[in-house]
Amino acid sequence: MFDATGDLFGTTASGGSTRCSEVGCGTVFELTPGAGGGWTESALYSFGADSDGMDPVAGLIFDGSGSLYGTTHAGGVGGSGTVFEVMP
Repeated sequence: MFDATGDLFGTTASGGSTRCSEVGCGTVFELTPGAGGGWTESALYSFGADSDGMDPVAGLIFDGSGSLYGTTHAGGVGGSGTVFEVMP
């Protein structure tokens, strides 16, 4: 999803700094357009499996204050996924 300034936000179902089995648990990222046509990537959050979820696969939404919300497919209490917020 794009914000008002043209930055792109999304998730990856694997990767990140925390390992889940052989792959990472997933991330929330931001891509900022560069002046020369390229993009600059920022990892906003790396999921950690049991406590905060893993495998974010659904879309993101913004609230009025710029926080991002989404869900994970697994992890969290009971292992059935989480709802998360990433604040600016």
